[in-house]
Amino acid sequence: MHTSGPLPAVKEPTVGWLELFYDLTMVATVVIFSLASTRSPDLLHVAWFVGAFALVWWAWLCTTLTMNVHRQAGGTAQWLIVLQMIAMIYMAALLADPVQSHDHFILPLYGVVMLLIAALNEWLRRHEATSDQTFVVRRRNAFAVSGLCWIAASVVGGLARLLLCLAALVVMVTPLVWRWFNQGITLEWLDAKHIGERFALLTMLVLGESFIKVASATAEQPVAATNAFCLGIEMLMIFAVWLAYFRDIVPEGVPSGVVARRVWMFAHLLLQISLVGVAIGLGIFLKLGDSSPIRDVDIIALTTPLALVFIFLCFIGTSSAQGEPGLVELLRLACAVGLGVIGWATWRFTAITIDRGLAAMAAIMLGTAGLTHRLLSLDRADLKSSS
Repeated sequence: MHTSGPLPAVKEPTVGWLELFYDLTMVATVVIFSLASTRSPDLLHVAWFVGAFALVWWAWLCTTLTMNVHRQAGGTAQWLIVLQMIAMIYMAALLADPVQSHDHFILPLYGVVMLLIAALNEWLRRHEATSDQTFVVRRRNAFAVSGLCWIAASVVGGLARLLLCLAALVVMVTPLVWRWFNQGITLEWLDAKHIGERFALLTMLVLGESFIKVASATAEQPVAATNAFCLGIEMLMIFAVWLAYFRDIVPEGVPSGVVARRVWMFAHLLLQISLVGVAIGLGIFLKLGDSSPIRDVDIIALTTPLALVFIFLCFIGTSSAQGEPGLVELLRLACAVGLGVIGWATWRFTAITIDRGLAAMAAIMLGTAGLTHRLLSLDRADLKSSS
């Protein structure tokens, strides 16, 4: 039976379907880098992948902020984003290649990504009816120059390549950190809800990779060789981070000030890098037996990113719309210190086994998440009653 009445209006989602599809690039990149880091867990390789993830994340941020202004991306815009995704996947695969026989393609591929972002800003200039489009033009030009510098760096060597890479990096970063590029745009014009949801979704995807990494580590060896107790404990540790972020950080919203918003964004980058490190560290510990000898690199691989997660949660909470430095931030910092102490004690004293050490870490993480949520709930209740 069909009705002739008008169809109910469908509310447009804050985050578009194309953006959700674009996030799959970040998922694939995190998976590739975490697997490659587990294969080569030395400090140099980890630093290499951290830098590479930061470059991919920056491209994601530039695209997200462009889409924040105009989210009706169809036709040309959607193909620009899809081409950018293809280039980023190829670049991630080359970065993780253990043979490293095609490294000379990495720089030009990233240059192509920057040129595609410049083209996306040109698309924005043509489709956004604003009185002052200076900010779009300046950002378009900066991203285009950066892309050309990355490509030029691939055809020269030695000092010239280094200087071109540095120039490309500086030109690429300045549009989002120098106020001169913001002429014609105001904080009130930006959709803070959209930005908040984009960062929350990306954090959920990166955190989900930690969950998948722990689960998939059990398939890499016989079940009898897997530390079953650690498997459950590590799931609780991931859940504690999920509680700390989605129950406490997300409701605080996006900061309203320029400096606070930048701190909030860059702290998310560091948080997400730390979450990738957590996935790697948890995978290593899952393969250790309760009485297995613990190397210093094993402890560093787990406790350092876990501690950094709570430190960067502290930065995000402090810069958030309602956050002010106080007991909540002190608890998060204390948790970071406590995780470091427990990790050191697990490595130093044989009486503290791997199972006991991880159980203690999970307990302090869950306890911190519970206490901070309780304090924030009381603060919100007080604000509500006073208003």
